[in-house]
Amino acid sequence: MSDEEQGSQSTYLHNSLCTIGVSEGKGRGLFASREIPAQTVIEISPVLLFTAEEYETHGRHTLLDHYTFNWPDGRMALALGLGSLFNHSDSPNVSFNVHPSTKTIGYTATKTIQLGEELCIFYGHNLWFKPTGAADQDQTMLSSELEAKDDWDSLQAVLSIRNPFSDGNPAELIPEADLPFLRTKVTPDDDVESQEGSVRTMKAWVVDIPDPKKTSSLLRWIKEKGFETPDLLHLKRIRRADVSSTLLLTCSSLPPPIPEDLSLPLPYQVDVPETAALTPKSLKLKLQLWPTVYTPKRKGEPESWSRAKAAWAWEAVEVLKAEAERVGKIGELPIVSYVPRPYEDEINQFYEGGMPSFLAHDTRHSTAKPLRHSVFNVIRKVADWRASCLLSSPNNAPLTALSPLAAATVDLSSPSVPRINGTPTDTPKVGGIHYLLTSLILFTTHEPCVMCSMALLHSRVREIVFLHPMDATGGCGGREGKGTCVPRLKGVNHRYNIIRWKLSGEEREEWSVLMDVPDDADA
Repeated sequence: MSDEEQGSQSTYLHNSLCTIGVSEGKGRGLFASREIPAQTVIEISPVLLFTAEEYETHGRHTLLDHYTFNWPDGRMALALGLGSLFNHSDSPNVSFNVHPSTKTIGYTATKTIQLGEELCIFYGHNLWFKPTGAADQDQTMLSSELEAKDDWDSLQAVLSIRNPFSDGNPAELIPEADLPFLRTKVTPDDDVESQEGSVRTMKAWVVDIPDPKKTSSLLRWIKEKGFETPDLLHLKRIRRADVSSTLLLTCSSLPPPIPEDLSLPLPYQVDVPETAALTPKSLKLKLQLWPTVYTPKRKGEPESWSRAKAAWAWEAVEVLKAEAERVGKIGELPIVSYVPRPYEDEINQFYEGGMPSFLAHDTRHSTAKPLRHSVFNVIRKVADWRASCLLSSPNNAPLTALSPLAAATVDLSSPSVPRINGTPTDTPKVGGIHYLLTSLILFTTHEPCVMCSMALLHSRVREIVFLHPMDATGGCGGREGKGTCVPRLKGVNHRYNIIRWKLSGEEREEWSVLMDVPDDADA
C-alpha cells in the first residue's frame, strides 16, 4: 500500500476522535477523546466476509459468533478497525450504515457527543444479553430460539430480519409488480415540457470566455471549487458560440468570485432548464436556453429499480421501524424521517468520504413547539452538516447548487410558520444552500402534511417514500395517490416522486406503532 493510500485511510480508521477504554458492566468500549459535533463520521470500518458454509462449519463455534452479523448478500461479516468495539445503548449517540459496494460500515454521530462520553449504537430489540442498567427481568432465550433467530447481531436494528432483496443478481431489474411499493402519479401525461413556455427553469451564474484557451483552466477551477454539483448533472458545462463560449458556474444565490488572473468579464445570471429533456420537443425547447442532456423515456414508463437498490430501500425502512419504536417509548409521536446515504455513487462522490445518513423524529411534544415535525428536523440535520462541511472547506466552496425555490429555508428556531428565504439563527447560511435535498431520497413513517410537503418541494428533494398514509392531513396523495398532492399542483417549478411503501396485514401488525399517531395529526 502506498503512503498516499495509507494517509487517505487513516482519515477514517483509528482516528483521533475516540479512544478505547473500559465501560462498566460492558467491557471494552469507545469513548470520545474530544467533543464530536453531530453528523461527524467517527469511523469507517472494513469488514471481513465469510461464506455461509464457512461460518456454519467454523465461525459460529467461536467467539466470533458474538461479533458477526448478516451481510446483505447472505454472507456473515465481522467489522474490523473499531467497528466491533461500539457497545449497545437504548439511547444511542452513533448511527451506522452498511456499504456493500466498498465492503465497509460507516459510523456517524447522531448528536453532539461530549468529551469522555461513551460511543454507542443500537443493537436491536432481541438482545442475547441483559443490558447494563436494565430492570431485573427474565431475558433468558433458549438456545433453540437463538438458532432460529440467527440474524441477531451487533447491527440488529437494520439486519435483524432477512432482507428479501439481498439474494440474486444485484443488478437485476425488478418487475414493477414485484417492487415493495406503489408509485403516486405526480406528473400529468401531457406535462413533459414540450410546449412553448412549459419548461421549468432555475437561475444559474455563467461567465463568457472570450479566449477559448482559458477553457481548460476554468474547468479545473470549477472542479477545485466544488461547483460540480448534483443538480447540474443534466446540463452541459460549456455553451459554444461562433466567436466565444459561455461557462456554467453554479446556481448559488450569490455570484462566485472569479480568479483575477483569468481576466474574465463579470458573471451574470441566466435561466437554465431544471431537468433533463425527456422528448425531442422538450430537448429543442431546452436547447434554446442551455445545452441540456437528452434522456429519452417512454411515456408513462417509471424508473427501473435494481435488486440492490430495493435492498438499500428495504434497509432504510427497517431503520424507520427501529427508531419509531424507540421514540414512541420516550413519549414522542412515533413519526420518523430518514435521509440515508445516497444509493448512487455519483452523489456521494461530491463529498469527501461520502455523504452520511440523517435520522430525525417528531419533537413537538418534548419541545412544546408544534412545528417540530420529523421532516423539518431531518432537513435541519442535513443543513447543519452541509454548513459544517462548507465552513471547514479550505476553499469555502459551495457543496451544492441553489435554484430559486431551493433558497427556501425552514426556521426551526421559531414556532411560527416556516419562512421563505429566512435564515436560522444558529446555523450559518451561505448562499441559501443549506436546506437543499437535491438528488436525495427521504424516507418517512407517515405521509408528510401539506406544510412539510411544501417544504420538501422547496428543498428540491428527488423522491420521498412514506409508509402510512394520512388521508385527512397529508400532502402527498394519500392512500390511493389521488388526494391532496403538493408536487402535482399546477405551476410549481419542481416535482418530486412519491412512493407508497407496501405493508401487508402481518407487517402492519409489526408496525402497530404507526397507528399511535391520530388520523387528524399533521405529520
